[in-house]
Amino acid sequence: MTGSARTAATTEARRAAPAPRAGSSTGRGSPPPLARRWRGRSESSLVQRPGVPVWVAGFYGKPRPLRRAARNEGFFPVNLEHPDQLAEIVADLTALRSEASREGGEPYDVVAALPPGTDPAPYAMVGATWWMVEFPWDAVSVDQVRGTIRDGPAEPR
Repeated sequence: MTGSARTAATTEARRAAPAPRAGSSTGRGSPPPLARRWRGRSESSLVQRPGVPVWVAGFYGKPRPLRRAARNEGFFPVNLEHPDQLAEIVADLTALRSEASREGGEPYDVVAALPPGTDPAPYAMVGATWWMVEFPWDAVSVDQVRGTIRDGPAEPR
């Protein structure tokens, strides 16, 4: 085997090696072995601290997803019909996070998914920190998505 063929084989073997699960390590706080030698970067540059934010999704009026969301970094309510529902969700999350003593200083996200053309301002006023465009799963077209992208972010009203 020539030098370039050996290098190619070694590179291919590294690519084919099983990857560790996200957020896990191979042993007691050490990064995976490949991470230690990956292009000479320091070990700390390969791990996001404090970790990847986790948003929990759930339907309005269902308490179990809210309890899970209070232990994580955000909540993505599904099928919101008006801002009052989001205000109730934010109040419940605030109480749950307070009980778990997780409210102080840690950023927390609340997502409002709204149809194109909907004003996100009322949702922001009651606690939404993110707004995402929500398309109907059964009737969305490529032209509709491209038009929404072309229109850009909603202007505050």
